[in-house]
Amino acid sequence: MILKIEPLKPGEIVPAPLDIYRCNVVAEWVDYNNHMTEAAYLTAFGWASDVLFQYIGIND
Repeated sequence: MILKIEPLKPGEIVPAPLDIYRCNVVAEWVDYNNHMTEAAYLTAFGWASDVLFQYIGIND
């Protein structure tokens, strides 16, 4: 799930820790050992990267 967020404005202080994206692990992302799969990590990190890029204003 990709969110739309407002980009950081010039001079605005970045909060620490930066908390701009969260997602839930769905059952399809879990393997037989009850671990999240590599493909699921790539999906989750890809979505989080999209939100980060929006936040810092480098998305298209």
